[in-house]
Amino acid sequence: MLPNGGMQIATACVPGGPTYNQKSGIFSVKLQIHAVKNSLFCGLIPNLTLLKSASMLAWFRNVWMAVATILRGLFVTLRTMGKTYNRKAFTQIYEYPEVPLKVKPRYRGFHRFDLTTCIGCEKCAQACPVDCIYIEKEKSPVGKGFRLNGFAVDYTKCMFCALCVDPCPVDCIFMGSNHDLSCYSRDGCIVDYAKLPLEIAWSRAMLNPTAVSESKVLHEPVWVKGEESPFEFAEEA
Repeated sequence: MLPNGGMQIATACVPGGPTYNQKSGIFSVKLQIHAVKNSLFCGLIPNLTLLKSASMLAWFRNVWMAVATILRGLFVTLRTMGKTYNRKAFTQIYEYPEVPLKVKPRYRGFHRFDLTTCIGCEKCAQACPVDCIYIEKEKSPVGKGFRLNGFAVDYTKCMFCALCVDPCPVDCIFMGSNHDLSCYSRDGCIVDYAKLPLEIAWSRAMLNPTAVSESKVLHEPVWVKGEESPFEFAEEA
């Protein structure tokens, strides 16, 4: 822009404009600087006003959203707290352990294992993502296959994913409906199904803490391949 044009803009913004000093032959420096400053800010004042108003609106909107969110969360908390005064206690709804809890048909509880059909292929142990299945076996002296000396599951590591059920080719392991295996030590959470009582080892009864504690004193499996079934004699009698 030409100097004359710029001076015209400056004089339009500042009343009176700059003055000419006849003695020095130059314009007044103070008035000229003041005019230039006003010429720069004259076009920015409306934009600054709009920006300030927009920022204020955004600030009020953020405050409102924060307050509304907190009030909504407190309303949910108060509503849930109010419901607790109308419902019954847990012991009034479930008479546990006198009456077992009802579980869904596909509930994944502690395993049920059939010692008679297991062939010791270790596919369940290979499929386990946390390596909680430990199998001890040896070559069977009678017939083909292996003799199973131990089938232990460490329930301190088991995550009940049921990935050990599908790979089994003889369906000797599956998820049960039992959810209670209370014990006083971590050793009670390691269950050796080969040393449990026959009813449980043969998957005819549910796993219970008493049977697990009794199996800790055994060093040999309760049944090995080639032996006759004790239940057949009981049925004949």
